[in-house]
Amino acid sequence: MESVCAAILRAFNLKERRVTRDKAGYVCATDAGMVDVLRVGQTAERIWFRYHVQEHLHAHGFAGAERLRLSAAGEPFTVYDRETYVVRPHLPYREVSFVNEEEWRRVLHTVGRMHACLRDTVFEYTPRLPVPDVTALYQKNTDALIGTKRRILKKGKYAEFDVLFLRMVDEQTEALAEWYSLACSTAYATQWEEARTRRFVCHNLLKEENLLSAMDGVYVRNFAECAPGHHMDDLAALLRRYVAAVPDAPVPLAESLALYQAENPLAPDAQVVLRAALLFPDKFLKLSAKYYDRNRTWTPGAFTARMEEVARGQIDVGRYIR
Repeated sequence: MESVCAAILRAFNLKERRVTRDKAGYVCATDAGMVDVLRVGQTAERIWFRYHVQEHLHAHGFAGAERLRLSAAGEPFTVYDRETYVVRPHLPYREVSFVNEEEWRRVLHTVGRMHACLRDTVFEYTPRLPVPDVTALYQKNTDALIGTKRRILKKGKYAEFDVLFLRMVDEQTEALAEWYSLACSTAYATQWEEARTRRFVCHNLLKEENLLSAMDGVYVRNFAECAPGHHMDDLAALLRRYVAAVPDAPVPLAESLALYQAENPLAPDAQVVLRAALLFPDKFLKLSAKYYDRNRTWTPGAFTARMEEVARGQIDVGRYIR
């Protein structure tokens, strides 16, 4: 009987020779070399967008991006047993380590070069760039934090998660206020308008497992979440992961920005967006909402550990940007 991988590969005019599993899907040896077979839960339009972003990068000189293979039907995916699969060449390189200063510097050069290519994009289908109502977002989150704090203090008896929340909430409310001040500035609005009109695209999953170290540079894979956005949001997420992986952060923010700008020079206003993105307490807000929206009367250990991790991360990021 034909295996699942053999059937999927046949749709891409490939013959299976050997298959192994990894955390992302299947790694297959074929008559045309090694490939990855990945199951994706995305619409055809989203996969086509991902494909066009990768092809755009290669067409503009960025050869370090993964590429999706086209099927015999001329599509960057196939459907087997009601599941959607994509096939990409297997990149036999190890994940980068942010602890390695030289590799971190290479990552910043690579991301800067990639972002420089991901502007003025024109695709048949492009997801809409959401324009957030910063006032509504600020009011909603501030009300949620103040309301939750009031309810905790009123009940008087605190669970372990409550103690962690109360320890962090005032500082996070201040960070949210500072984010709002920046988000209301003319510089912030101007930058987001440029991102919209020049059609910036972000990777949105810039983490160690998607950045591979090779002799000739750093390769970028997994464009599954790529979407229109401001490149500073992408960079801020990368910097947060760097600080989380290397709390002492031997490469300071100014040097990291200089390495990035060597490939993608920034207007002074762009750093307003970067600082705002680094200040926004996204993880604290999400984790708090997830816990308190269910009216829990006890604290699962996973929630406590996660909140402690968020607390450490916020302290480290605050130290890094000040």
